[in-house]
Amino acid sequence: MGVGSVGLNAARNLDQWSGTGIEPQWLRSTIWLVLLAGYVSINQMVDESEGSAIEQKRGAMVRLLGWQLIGLILEFLLGMVVNVWVVVPRTHPGAQASNYFYGIWRGILWATTDANGFLKVHILLGILLWFMAIGLIPVAIRLQDRPVLVLTVIGWIAMTGAGFNGASFLNYGLSLSSFLMAIGFIIAAVCYGWSWGTCLRRLAMRNKAIVHG
Repeated sequence: MGVGSVGLNAARNLDQWSGTGIEPQWLRSTIWLVLLAGYVSINQMVDESEGSAIEQKRGAMVRLLGWQLIGLILEFLLGMVVNVWVVVPRTHPGAQASNYFYGIWRGILWATTDANGFLKVHILLGILLWFMAIGLIPVAIRLQDRPVLVLTVIGWIAMTGAGFNGASFLNYGLSLSSFLMAIGFIIAAVCYGWSWGTCLRRLAMRNKAIVHG
């Protein structure tokens, strides 16, 4: 299941998620626009039909990073909805757990099965993006581009920190956890955006060399 699948499922099921007091059509339209704009932009930016094997890998990396950034945009939008309109109950299976890691497991299990739909998709998409972040690292290694590799590793570390702090906020409700989650998100978005721009710049240099060659 990819970012597009999560976004499409979110767009289709908004009418069934009550308790937020917002108009579902607004968020549905936003999700569709983000997915459509991302799909068109990514496919127009990359031409993998020419070039060496390494350049084709770079084109694939641009696509993967593009979808990662789109996923982060959707995660941000869902996070804003959860933060503004969704009330997380103070008592749930993971709340105020004495064992931190067991509490995280119980809290996430509850949130992805019985919680409000927006919170559910917010967490599921975050988990998916974390696994995508892991998958970007071996692609960057095969690309043999050290700056891109360093940025993807830092992006994964930042997403890991954001995830743990998000789970802490879910269970303990500490404002510091919410703040650190936002910081981790920003660092990850900057790293993936920088990596994306670096790969695009290298592809543009390759295309320019082909034209003038």
